Amino acid sequence: MSDERPTEPGPAGPPEPLPPEGEAPGPWEPEEPTPRVLRGRSWGSAIAVPAVLLIVVTLLAVGMLRGEERTPAPTPVPVTPAAAAFLYCSDCHGDLDRGLRGGAHPVLRFTHERHFAIGVSDCGACHVANTHEPDRTNRPTMVACFGCHSLEEGARAPGDCALCHPKDLDPEPPSHRAPDWASAGHSKAALANPFDCATCHEQRSCRSCHGLDLPHPAGFDERPHAELFFEDPALCERCHPRAPLVRRDACDRCHHPQGPEDSTWIDWHPQVVRNRGATTCFQCHADDTCRTCHRIGPERFTTANLAPDRALLLARPSPSVSPAIG
Repeated sequence: MSDERPTEPGPAGPPEPLPPEGEAPGPWEPEEPTPRVLRGRSWGSAIAVPAVLLIVVTLLAVGMLRGEERTPAPTPVPVTPAAAAFLYCSDCHGDLDRGLRGGAHPVLRFTHERHFAIGVSDCGACHVANTHEPDRTNRPTMVACFGCHSLEEGARAPGDCALCHPKDLDPEPPSHRAPDWASAGHSKAALANPFDCATCHEQRSCRSCHGLDLPHPAGFDERPHAELFFEDPALCERCHPRAPLVRRDACDRCHHPQGPEDSTWIDWHPQVVRNRGATTCFQCHADDTCRTCHRIGPERFTTANLAPDRALLLARPSPSVSPAIG
């Protein structure tokens, strides 16, 4: 008797397709995925595409918002190279000397033609690159002329005034004829633009009158001015008058800025000492200076009596000044 058991029939498989007419039957092959599978894949793609678009739109919106918060970069200003700044002057200035010959500048005998004739044809030697601006014309000043013209020995060109100006020209500008030009006007003009002074004057011209180079160099208002005052007080008084010529002099205005305008510090300091004490006085003054002045009186006190103050200054690395004591 055999041990083999009859095989139980399994579930029925799909019926084998019939071969086309006229062909022999071949092995069975599975069909394409069912429409059910296709519908599932199409649904996933339909969800993924809008999600990607939403992310892209969000990122763009965030970038735009951040861009609005940033300060826009300034528009760069085009800069014309100096070498190319004068290439097109002749487009408007066909005759460079027309105005000079026509009397538009009666104080000038200068012409471009005379310079061209001796080989001086570089416009940049006298003119700046931005000669024409929307609101003004930057004409050459005499400082540019002095680059070649000078009365000094070995100059590239002669410095005789009549070479470029009429012989009867008065070289003094109208500003110099003001009543207060020497006392106050010229110093204000020099501080505003020292290059204007250099048009006619050299530094030695200032030194010949003031006794030192002007304007004062940086740092002069610290220790150097105090040392110079002790060496020659009269030198400072050439420009900075003191009492009794003025009620409040330049020393008071700087060292005691809170003092009254109608009183000198000599007259005002007793009240300050009574109210605040004399501690701050000794930042600049020696004991002997105070005793001498109080003994002989301010009328007889001279700069020679400031010798103890000078010794105090030189014994310190720098002068101590307290602007809040007046």
